[in-house]
Amino acid sequence: EANIGHKLARNLGMQVGDSAYLIGSQFDGSMSGIKIKLVGIFQASDTELDTSRVFINLKSAKKLFAPDNSEENITRYTSLALGIRNHREAELIFQNLKKQYPLPALEKGELREESENFEPVALNWEDLNPGILQFVLLDQIQGEMSIAFLILILAFGVLNTVQMSIQERIREFGSLLAIGTKPFDIQKMIVYEVLLILSPAIFLGNLIAIFYANYLDKHPIVLTGNTADAYADLGFLPVLKAIADPKEMWIGVLSLLIPSLIFTVLATRRLYRLNPVEIINS
Repeated sequence: EANIGHKLARNLGMQVGDSAYLIGSQFDGSMSGIKIKLVGIFQASDTELDTSRVFINLKSAKKLFAPDNSEENITRYTSLALGIRNHREAELIFQNLKKQYPLPALEKGELREESENFEPVALNWEDLNPGILQFVLLDQIQGEMSIAFLILILAFGVLNTVQMSIQERIREFGSLLAIGTKPFDIQKMIVYEVLLILSPAIFLGNLIAIFYANYLDKHPIVLTGNTADAYADLGFLPVLKAIADPKEMWIGVLSLLIPSLIFTVLATRRLYRLNPVEIINS
């Protein structure tokens, strides 16, 4: 039984139920062939996947390529895929495997794809799927640009709020300056006020975000229609999930807090130019 791409089936003139022969090279270099029956046709946006891939079961593949050696009781595998339950541990596990199974040294002038060294090596999904990695990075950059614009808008909102606060309390600040209060002390007071305003909002926002992320983790959004087809063409499950990572939440908090404090300091620089006599008499 075999599954092939839509374009490959069209080029070969095959339909579900048709039979064909697969010819390949066995591990010892000899030629081999098996008869297959087409049981499925898939369609993918990846041209290489859609035009040059044939998927057969493991039993048929062992018969075709004969990787094992029964005389020496050796069983060979081209790859072993590891699925990690906790995605946060995936990178650590990969680094440990990479230390245990480093890339074999090459002979002088030897290309890695032509090497006959069959020592096991550890590869992560980024090495195996560079196209998907580029797509993920592009999507991540687009999301980060949107978040950056949103943070700038919020920071300018803080700037406007602080400027209005200074304008409304100008006589109060003039009186403080008149009795000897330093502009830096007034500036610190305004910064503390901004922190007191932002802290409850950040705390409440994080609580809502954690609750919503945990809910989406256990009850993901299943996409349908054309959107689901587009995800499937790229090799992704048409499912939207959210993961609450404390490290990433701190990045979001600091991304909002730091620009807000910077804009607050910029807005309060006006305090150093105030003349208390003119303010009180105005």
